[in-house]
Amino acid sequence: MKRLQRVLSCLLLSALLAGMLAAPASALSDVPEDFWAKEDIDRCVTLHYFYPETDGSFGVGKEMTRAEFLAVLCRCLGWKPTSPPRAVYDDVSEKEWYAGVVETAYRQGAVTSQDGSFRPGDLITRSEAASMLVRALGYGSIAGLIQDMSLPFRDVKANNGYIVMAYGLGLMDGTSVTAFSPKGHVTREQAAAIMMRLH
Repeated sequence: MKRLQRVLSCLLLSALLAGMLAAPASALSDVPEDFWAKEDIDRCVTLHYFYPETDGSFGVGKEMTRAEFLAVLCRCLGWKPTSPPRAVYDDVSEKEWYAGVVETAYRQGAVTSQDGSFRPGDLITRSEAASMLVRALGYGSIAGLIQDMSLPFRDVKANNGYIVMAYGLGLMDGTSVTAFSPKGHVTREQAAAIMMRLH
């Protein structure tokens, strides 16, 4: 009897904890129940890949900067930000909140330093997101070898190998049957969907 009570107590505690963990996501003011990315957003918030905005919303439609996207990617992959951080790019001060994230991602190979700058405040393009994802998974060299592979997207003129990999791995879709919109920007809800595919 005591053993049964212990088992029931554990099950009840597990259910309560699960409810507590899911609570923050359900309270997001701008994510309706029928929103296409609701499940991905809820899971990302529960897993602390994303944090709600100060007004209690998720920030649906808000385009992400390169630093913000990289921070979410690092959280998803379980990469801890370097502390204290060291500057690896000319335009990333060691005092910025994302400095440790950028250094960690650089050390892991998710980003490179070809011209010495990272452009942390620039909005991230879909093409750049594809590159970061593929490099983070360690497939950068493979992407370089498949630059000539065909894609169904007619608007991809550069970075072909990375987009082929991101699309082939199921991490990113096109914006239509024939378009990838490589220069388009990634919104928070789109990034949530990408991270759940990566997860």
